[in-house]
Amino acid sequence: MDSRALDALIESLVASQSSLCRQLYPLAHVQDWRPGEDRWSFRFLAAHLAAAERECFQERIHRIAAGEKPLLEYYSDTGRNFRDCDLRLSLGSWQGTRKALFAFVRGLPGSAWAMTGVHERDGTIGIWEVLLSMQAHDREHLEELDGMMMRYRALER
Repeated sequence: MDSRALDALIESLVASQSSLCRQLYPLAHVQDWRPGEDRWSFRFLAAHLAAAERECFQERIHRIAAGEKPLLEYYSDTGRNFRDCDLRLSLGSWQGTRKALFAFVRGLPGSAWAMTGVHERDGTIGIWEVLLSMQAHDREHLEELDGMMMRYRALER
């Protein structure tokens, strides 16, 4: 693994997480606001970010690095009840999980980067591809949050 490429990807992931957290933390007092009946609230978005990091990305990387060559199902927590999750606690959990995941990834031997799993939709993937999917996931939710914020601010006026 090219350490410069890994550093750049991790830096990108740190930046996207920081951006999401910077926007979400101040909304804790309105964490249940949502842009529509069928849309997530700020609370649910923060809880989803924490859950996906822990249950999907971290688990996949650990299983691949362990040499399991796991069969990886499509991850979805749509319909999950995050009502009891506090926005601030979810974001703190997400940040802690990601920090630990980066320490784990940085400590992997070179041989771990050749290990793979099989994703039911995407086929053969390795640790690098999981990190790239984390990046895409962050970008998707940054765009979603931008739209939510525009609607929230419009109602605030």
